[in-house]
Amino acid sequence: MSKRDRAAQTPHTDAFRAWLGVAIKETGSAPATVARAIGASVNSVGAFLNDPNRDITLSRAANLERHLRASAQTQGKTLPAIREMMSAAGARHA
Repeated sequence: MSKRDRAAQTPHTDAFRAWLGVAIKETGSAPATVARAIGASVNSVGAFLNDPNRDITLSRAANLERHLRASAQTQGKTLPAIREMMSAAGARHA
C-alpha cells in the first residue's frame, strides 16, 4: 500500500473525535479513565474531545481505538467503524 493510499484511509481528526465520543459513551467509560488505561495524561482525552482545534497523534488514536474496542468486546458490544464517522464529519466541514 502506498503512502497516498494510507493517507486516504486515515480518518480526519473530526471523524475520530466523533467516533471517540460515541465509543466512550457506548462503553460507559469516562475520558480520564480511558486516558489512564492507555498511559496518557488524565486530561488528554477530555481536552481532545472538547477542543475542536486540538489534534491527536496517530499512535494515541490507535491506542484509544484498541482499548475501547477491547472494552466494548468484553461488554458484548460492537463499536461502529470509524469510517462511518468520516462521512458525517466531512459533511459538517464541506
